[in-house]
Amino acid sequence: MSDQASPNDLQLLPPELRIVAQAAGLAAALRLVEKRGGVAVYVPHQAHVEHELVPIVTLAGLQALCQAYPGEHRVVPMARAVLCEIRNRRMLAERPGKSVRELALAYKMHRRRVQQILAEGCEQPGAEHPDLFA
Repeated sequence: MSDQASPNDLQLLPPELRIVAQAAGLAAALRLVEKRGGVAVYVPHQAHVEHELVPIVTLAGLQALCQAYPGEHRVVPMARAVLCEIRNRRMLAERPGKSVRELALAYKMHRRRVQQILAEGCEQPGAEHPDLFA
């Protein structure tokens, strides 16, 4: 999955994750969810290289959080549904150039689930029907 978040992807994210994604990339926001999702974290007034969040969100991501939420305890959203939606959109966008097998490997998913996602994406108006068995 690419680290570049599209404007549509960013709009789906909760505010805390959007701030991190804009400053440090989508991968940093995803790491924050993975490592601290559902848990409150303290956002200092100023970012320091030694802060526990720097290995997760990078210094740039922490600086952005410090500007938005200085001195606050923030619960990191789990955002499971949003993250699945972003993954599914990206998978559908990548489909014309990749096989189901390649997508399954890239997204670390079972081939059958990739086929389901692609089929569900085709149910939307204007979507083309991909070859699910390629």
